[in-house]
Parts: sequence; C-alpha cells; structure tokens
Amino acid sequence: MSRQTSWMAALLIAVLIVVAFAPALTPVARAQGECGNAPPPRLIVGGQGMVTFTDGRPLNLRGAAGLSGAVIAQLPEGAVFTVQEGPVCADGIFWWAVSSGALSGWIAEGMEGEYFVAPSASVDTTPQGAVTPTGPAVPLGQGGGPFSVWDWAAFAADYWGGSLPDPMTIAPPAVYNGDLPNLPVDLSGVMFLDDAGLNQAQLSLLAQNGFVVAPGGLDQFHPAYLDSEEWPTWPVGVTWDGSEDVELPPGHAFFITTDAALHALHFVFDNLLTDLEKESFYPLITQQVIAPALQAAHAQTQVAAGTALAEPARAAELYLAVALELLAPGSAAPIVGAEAMNAVTPLVQMALTAQGQLEVPFLTGYLEDFSQYRPRGHYADDPILEQYFRGMMWLSRITFLAEDPQATQIALMLLRALRSSPEAVAGWMTLHETLTFLIGPVDDLGPPEYSAVAAAVYHPQDLPLDALADPARLLAFQTALKALPGPRINGLILPDDTAAEEMSASGRGFRFLGQRFTLDGYVMGQLMYPYVGTRENPRLLPLGLDVAAVVGGAETPYQLAIQAGAGDYLNYDAQVLKLASELGVLGEQD
Repeated sequence: MSRQTSWMAALLIAVLIVVAFAPALTPVARAQGECGNAPPPRLIVGGQGMVTFTDGRPLNLRGAAGLSGAVIAQLPEGAVFTVQEGPVCADGIFWWAVSSGALSGWIAEGMEGEYFVAPSASVDTTPQGAVTPTGPAVPLGQGGGPFSVWDWAAFAADYWGGSLPDPMTIAPPAVYNGDLPNLPVDLSGVMFLDDAGLNQAQLSLLAQNGFVVAPGGLDQFHPAYLDSEEWPTWPVGVTWDGSEDVELPPGHAFFITTDAALHALHFVFDNLLTDLEKESFYPLITQQVIAPALQAAHAQTQVAAGTALAEPARAAELYLAVALELLAPGSAAPIVGAEAMNAVTPLVQMALTAQGQLEVPFLTGYLEDFSQYRPRGHYADDPILEQYFRGMMWLSRITFLAEDPQATQIALMLLRALRSSPEAVAGWMTLHETLTFLIGPVDDLGPPEYSAVAAAVYHPQDLPLDALADPARLLAFQTALKALPGPRINGLILPDDTAAEEMSASGRGFRFLGQRFTLDGYVMGQLMYPYVGTRENPRLLPLGLDVAAVVGGAETPYQLAIQAGAGDYLNYDAQVLKLASELGVLGEQD
C-alpha cells in the first residue's frame, strides 16, 4: 500500500478498517396464522432483527400498528433492532413493536411475499449447517455491525495524535470571510513564489485572477500532496518534536480542498481493498472456502454416481474446479483428475484470454461474457490480484437460474458441498460479511437465501441426496424461490426480446458470491435497454452523465447527456424522471 503520512489518512484507515457482520438471513419461517398476503412472521419477541430488503430506502417506524399509524422515525437498511411485542395483523401486514437505540415504535415485517426485515444471529432459527453470519451492530471501535454507529469518543480515546474535534460536528461557513487580497494581487508579498516554477505568463495570470492553473507533470493526483525535496512541508533542520530551537523559514503549506479530500478517501479505500484482497481475501477464498468445498463436491460426485443426481453433482464439481484453477493455477487437477480437467481447461482459457462469449457446458443455453474477466484498476499487473479478480468474477457472475430445474439442482449440490465443510462455511461468511460492510449489500440470491428455502422444503438441518433427487420437492423449491426478490442490477446476457418487467425474474437465481448493489450501477442499468430504447434501436451503453443527471437533479448533466445522443433512444426522458423521483425521497442517512 502506498502510504501518506498524515493524520487524515490515519483517521480514514481507522474508520474504514472496522469489519462488520450482517445478521442471519437464514431463518426458518414460523406459521402463526394468516394476514392477507403477508409473508409468515419470522421475528421473535425478545429477539433481534435487522432491516434488510428495502432497496436502500429506510423503513418507517410508526406510532401504532397499521398504515394509519403516524411515522415517527425511519430505520435505515442495516439497522438492528430488538423486538418488544407482536405480531399484530393490520392492513394485510404483520407489525412488530421494536426498539432501536433511543427509537421505539411499530414496523412492518413485509408484504406481498417480500420481507423487509430478518431475524439476527442472536435468534436461534437457523438450520444446523446453514450459512449464518454473526453479531449485531455496535458502536465504532467496539466490534461489528452492518453499518457501524458513529462514536467519535470511542475512536478519540485510543487516538495517538492528541485531541481532535469530531468531524461530524464541524459546520463550515456558507460564505468564506477570510482576508483574501483585492485583485490584482501584489506578488511581492507572496511566499514561496520562486519555488513554484511559474513562467512570466503564469505569474501574470496569478496576479490578475488570484490563482493560476499550471501543468504539474504528475501522473497521479496524490504525489502533489507528498513531502519531497522540491516541496518540503517541514522546515529543514527542525526535528519532529520541535526541540531544535533555530530560526528557519517555515515549510511549504498544502491547502486542503474538496477534491483533494475526496481523492484521499478514494486512495485510502482503494489501498485498503488492495491490502485486504491480497493478504486476507485471496488466501481465505482459495484455501479455506473453494479448496475444501471442491473436495466435498468431488466426494459428492462419487456418492451420486449412477443416480439421478450424477450430472448435477458433476456440474457442481466442475464449477468449483474452474474457480480454484483461476485462483490458484494447477490446484484443481489433483482433486478432480485429468478427465474433469478436460471440461475445466477451456473455460479457464477463456477467462485468461478475457474476450468473447462461450456457452458454459454444464448450463444448457447459458452464455458467459468472458470480456468481463480482464483485470483492471489495481488488479492489473499483479499476479496474485489478477488471479483473485478472475476467480471472484467467476464466483460472482455465473448464475444458476431459478427457473431452470437443472441449474437449480446444481445450485443445491453446490450449497450441499459448501455446507458439508464447517471451515468453508466460516470462510464464506467472513468474506461475505466483510464485503457487505466495505462495498454494499449483495444483489443476488446465494447460500443464505437458498438455505432458508431448503430448510422448509427438504430438511431443517441438512440436504439429503434422496430428497434432492425428488422432482416434486424440486418443483416446490423453485416455486418458493419465486417469492424471493430478483437482482436489481442485471449482469447476464439475456435474450434481446426480454421485456423490462421481466428483467428481475429472468435474472433470479443462485450465485456463489453474488455481485454487490451499487447506486451508480443501478442507475446506469435502468437507463439501458430494455428500459431505454427499442429492440431495433437499443441503448446498450450508458454514460457517466446518466448518474449525475439522476442523482444530482441538475439540468446541466442531463442536457449534456442529451447532446451526447441519449435523447435518441425511446423512453430516456421518462426513465430519468422516474429514477430522479425514486431517488429524490432518499434522506441524508441514505
């Protein structure tokens, strides 16, 4: 990691390094009577829960059970609460009295088959062997939580750099009232002017305008803020503790600007991800998750040989073998053997070539876009990070579609292989929870969601092979999956006649490590075909301006997008307005 020796960087690292854990998403549903189309209640009085599937919007906290109850507060997605009373059926919804910090009131558990909340891990509703996260949210500096509570006192108590004001309490003035000189500026009183290396034309502009923009000759933004021989920020000859009592010119100053602070945040976060991925995530996913899961899948294939599950078991083994071979070349063959590698190697080669589309042989009719496997950003040119990138792309992109019986059986065999190894389950949860905290919630169905449905359809504690081979149970499992939400961001190659209203259902399925929901990805996806354009004239590529036009609510980026050709596609205007309205209700906490 590149280091910037400033207290700001230290602070950002301290804030970002907190690893949080999301509550369990694998509870067993309890039938406690019916309430219209409300999903069966899952919370327990005295237990804890978490706001989960709300599409990023806060959940209303009301003064009484029912839609007529006054909204007294809102709980953001990820908020943890304690259940005080319930359930109460009102307006076709199950309501629970909860408390979250200093707030208390009634929340809706869900409606029309979709849950807004889920029990946390402190409620023992998870089948034995199921994938389960750990721990509720607690203040920053005291452990985990999906969205850690800001607690400056907890951080400042251990901070080595002396007392600092809480950044959240600093309110900058609306208008700067400093002692800027009147224009034009008399440059004779400007310090360090000779060190700046400006030519005469640039000096004239500086005097005339009070500032000048000049090429710095730097490839990246941050070197301009590094202490160097050309621009020392500390007076030469003065020690760090200031003990040397000499009269020396002051060091050069840096002026903290908004773009510099935002870039520093990005820089520190990117370095944090780089270090975590290389030092922690890579060995974790390779050695603790995929390798033992592949061992279990290989043994599962041998047990299922000659049965109706022979092909799904073999497909699950091949899927994990591709992942391991991408992560650690040469590691899969000793486990699966030469014959299986004949099917694995072409897929690995496509990922290494990183171009073109290829049908995944064990998923009938499923095309994968291997151009997505080209390492980019901080992953490029580092052998370990490139392997990690390709492996994670495979694990987060290949989708076992819920509407396909064969693909669903493979997903269940994958789930069974993962759950057969406690080490793999623990490693999967560590990686999943950490990525959820650092990047955002997963946008796909995965082991937690499939475990919950499997517990109700197959067995509360495990996945017996004879039950998995039952066609009637498979159909019941697929039917139950239809009640779960589909992805909000499409990452699949779908038929070009897929309608906008079919997108979510068409992409619903199992991903071993699902892709993360990001706001910009959602906005750009909603401004592409089939939402924008026609089959004859589809909008296939978004613009960065799309995000600014929707999120910022500003006219300029919208007009620039129109000038760039966005207005040539049917429904662009209407979809921008729809998204702006949808996101316009989000508050500061969101």
